[in-house]
Amino acid sequence: MSIIEDGATGDKVRVDGSNRLQVFAIAEGVNAFSVKNGDAYNLATGLVAMTGTAESSVFYMANTGATDIVITSITFGVGVLSATITDDSVFTIIKNPTGGDIISNATALAGGNTNQNHGESKSLSINAFQGVDGGTITGGESYGPFYVSSSQRTSIPLTMRIPNGGSVGVKVDLNTSGGGNVYCAINCHLHDDTQL
Repeated sequence: MSIIEDGATGDKVRVDGSNRLQVFAIAEGVNAFSVKNGDAYNLATGLVAMTGTAESSVFYMANTGATDIVITSITFGVGVLSATITDDSVFTIIKNPTGGDIISNATALAGGNTNQNHGESKSLSINAFQGVDGGTITGGESYGPFYVSSSQRTSIPLTMRIPNGGSVGVKVDLNTSGGGNVYCAINCHLHDDTQL
């Protein structure tokens, strides 16, 4: 049986005749690793009051930093809707939107850019804005739809990698003749391929 030895500590790893390492191992997921290092974040709009049946912008984020951002989930929420509801609210995610008044007439995220490690003060290098009633978000590629009923929330587990200069947006159609509040929250972390 061969032995691999750590030159700094003298710790050893055995390798058996079938080339299997015999170790006691602890596996840590990338997100937990990122939280530990202060590189995991929650981005959230506040409650955005919407009316009518037209689409409105909800969220926009562009990566202005040198390290890729990996989104691991997006959560959509809808408050109590009023008047005539014709269908569930429809959220659409947009890959690399290029315009709209969510960018040209920006409103800061009311929910913030929060580090998931409560002992860290680092924040993401991003431009991030929340939408407004009747606000526009244009360009890019859309995917969805994601339906959310009145007084419900839906969390979408997904993996999206946003390099420097890349962006992501969200829009919603409430599908009601009245109105209601909506919000969007994103869990993400920085990821540098040289870290692993």
